[in-house]
Amino acid sequence: MAPTPADDESRFVEYLKSKKLRYTKERKAIFDHVDTLKDHFNAERFFRETRRHPRLRAVSRATLYRTLELLT
Repeated sequence: MAPTPADDESRFVEYLKSKKLRYTKERKAIFDHVDTLKDHFNAERFFRETRRHPRLRAVSRATLYRTLELLT
């Protein structure tokens, strides 16, 4: 049985807890957006695309890079 997006999110939240990090609204917005992507992407292109999404507009480049690092 393939993992669902909710399973992936739960695993990410647990990983953050194990590192004593919080699951902030910015991290959730990034996680949700990454989950919608179908192809590979690079962080710079992802950052430029975030400017068009209301939930992601306030996410800084540093937060994006740190969160993507946590997801890898």
